[in-house]
Amino acid sequence: MNNYKTQFFLWWGWNCEPFENHLESMASKGWILERSMLGHTRLFFKRAEPSKIRYCVDYQNDINLSGEYRHIMEDDQWQLINKLSGWYLWQKSYETQRPSIFTDKQSLIERNNRLLKFAIIIASAQIPLAIIVLSNAMQWAHQIGFLVYCFYGLFFGLMGYSIYSLIKQNRILKG
Repeated sequence: MNNYKTQFFLWWGWNCEPFENHLESMASKGWILERSMLGHTRLFFKRAEPSKIRYCVDYQNDINLSGEYRHIMEDDQWQLINKLSGWYLWQKSYETQRPSIFTDKQSLIERNNRLLKFAIIIASAQIPLAIIVLSNAMQWAHQIGFLVYCFYGLFFGLMGYSIYSLIKQNRILKG
């Protein structure tokens, strides 16, 4: 029997619950997350006893991991699984009451605002480059120019959808 398993799981920053629930379900089946890669989409599990483990994802783009944030989390018995590009993946074993790192709606809104700020900065930084590249794209071979247009269309479409989804999620949380 194989004691290790690798999975790919695509999730979105404005909707972490399916990802967190998937990891918790895997732990209940005896597959404990050891590490993750590629923005927490490539997951590495190890076979163990089925357990109740809560997983939570947080985005902190300006926090020093060795600082107060980490101490607060560890004081509450959360263990850091991995940190990738500002995304922190935490786990905590439990018996009865399912824990969460977000104790109120305001903390979720604040996380979404951090993500929103990051998405706007990334999208804005790409605009000048896109203008330069796209203005020259038609001088290239027709297929390459078309691919460049498609790439930027997908990029700005995804960024626009991300920004829209974060704003929508915050409105829902605010009630």
